[in-house]
Amino acid sequence: MEFEHSAFQEMLSLGCTNKKNVIATFQAYLNLCEERKFWDVQFHNLKNENIVYLTAKEKKNDPYCNLYLIIPSKESINLGKLCSIQKQMCELHPHSEFKVILKDPDSTCTQYKLTKGLSILSLEVAKERKLSMEKHNYLQNEFNKMKQDLYTEVKHKLYENNSLQ
Repeated sequence: MEFEHSAFQEMLSLGCTNKKNVIATFQAYLNLCEERKFWDVQFHNLKNENIVYLTAKEKKNDPYCNLYLIIPSKESINLGKLCSIQKQMCELHPHSEFKVILKDPDSTCTQYKLTKGLSILSLEVAKERKLSMEKHNYLQNEFNKMKQDLYTEVKHKLYENNSLQ
């Protein structure tokens, strides 16, 4: 599928060999320009990652552009690569917010804002959090099992106390 649109041809000329990324980015470009009416929508090539990304302002007078990484929804991306891309893009465009657009085959574009400092947990911290959550869930389940018995016992004691008076 080839587009004759001048912006698409310009994106292709940036040197990105990842056709899926270029097509998804072009469709997101149209979404930002025509549907969302964003200002100053531009595309850029992050050569060492072989991707094309967008910058745009939501309002005409916004001082900084937002950064948009477009990912086709059927593709997967690991957190390490996403962190690397975010860091590189934010170094090129300081003071900009980093957003990911998941692009569905039906042209739906869903945006997610990612904050700086996104990081991968160490294995030890992840295990510790998992154990803590498991312990919390276990205690919650035990409490729920005992709750009815405790309620019945308290009710019985109150009844006994009332009948003795």
